Amino acid sequence: MNPLSLQALSKLLIQLKGLKAARLAAALDMRSPNLYNWFAGRSQTLSVQMVDTLMRRLGVIDYKLSSQVIHCWQVDESLEDLKLLLLSLVDTKALSQSEVYYIDCGKRRYFNLIRIPSTGKESITLLISAGKTNVDGYPLNASKLGFGIDKGSVELPHRTWEEWWLTDPAMTATDFRISARPFLGSMVEIESPVIAADNLIDMQTKYEREIIEQTAVNAGLRGLIRALLGEVRELDSKNALLKHAERDKVYDDCYLEELGKLKNRSK
Repeated sequence: MNPLSLQALSKLLIQLKGLKAARLAAALDMRSPNLYNWFAGRSQTLSVQMVDTLMRRLGVIDYKLSSQVIHCWQVDESLEDLKLLLLSLVDTKALSQSEVYYIDCGKRRYFNLIRIPSTGKESITLLISAGKTNVDGYPLNASKLGFGIDKGSVELPHRTWEEWWLTDPAMTATDFRISARPFLGSMVEIESPVIAADNLIDMQTKYEREIIEQTAVNAGLRGLIRALLGEVRELDSKNALLKHAERDKVYDDCYLEELGKLKNRSK
């Protein structure tokens, strides 16, 4: 197939990543009119260095999909844009060997993770979320893609998925590997060629300490909530918050509100 221009690639990537071009330009200290003019084919409006910076921010280095960062893409039901990008940026042999995993975050929240072999020791990692037009269920599989191998289903806390998804700029492959190891096991047991062993151990220790600290915080909050519910029960035995379903509703409303703020901030 004929290679896509950098302008066409960048517009597709911006669309799949759910970004706003103006906000992306601001994040890169780039004038929005210059970016839009460049999209329109007036290449002189952006320097070569600025184009390289833009493409790297979108996860492309030397016209290849980078294995150094995690790629978070939203797809529609046709998957045409996804396939067009992958065929443009990834070797077809690597695509045929790609692995498609099914990520189950509970409450009918389904996603995909694709691992694509690359020339380095790191694989290319794609996190795939369904757009609003998708039917209920996993966004894709090997049959829909036309390449790759269907692998197993993985249960994952939704907060962990959101952490991967909302990190801006994109999460590095090293940080992802450390974060994902408790859930994805051997799938992410890949030694980085650029991280010294001592540094990797330090990063893993830091992450494990954060998990322990967060677990302790959660335990403290649960204890506080139980004490408060006890007080409420004594004052008003029919209070709606004494019902588990009502507490879940309050929690979900607050959680989704904060999540929406984070998503808007990342665009």
